[in-house]
Amino acid sequence: MKKSHSGVGIPVPTLVLEAFALNRVRKSRLRFRIIKANDGNQDLSLEDLLCRTLAMMTNTEGD
Repeated sequence: MKKSHSGVGIPVPTLVLEAFALNRVRKSRLRFRIIKANDGNQDLSLEDLLCRTLAMMTNTEGD
C-alpha cells in the first residue's frame, strides 16, 4: 500500500513529481527575468522588448 501525504489520498511519488515540475517552472521564470538586452544607455528586460516589438508591429505607443 502506498503512503499518502497528510491523508489527502495523493501518493507521495505523485507529489514529488509535481514538486519537481513546479521547480522547473520557477527556474525557467527566473532565467527569463534575468536575461537583459541593452538599448543604447538603458537595459531592457525581455518583457520590455516584447512590449516594444508588439507596439512597433501594431503601430501603437505604450509603456
